[in-house]
Amino acid sequence: LTPDLILCSPARRARDTLAIATAELETRPPTRIVEDLYDFGDGSGPLEVIRTQGGTAQRLMLVGHNPA
Repeated sequence: LTPDLILCSPARRARDTLAIATAELETRPPTRIVEDLYDFGDGSGPLEVIRTQGGTAQRLMLVGHNPA
């Protein structure tokens, strides 16, 4: 399945992973770099990012690396 939207951490490792993953897609969906995916503390951060930035996407891809 091709995601409707990709939300990615600004971490270098996450962006490198994003490049590998999107190279396999026929088309690259809209992608946003989201600071709140870098360090999401107790784990509630990704859910908040989905709620606030996921929009109307039916298929949402999160790419992150949590250094915490």
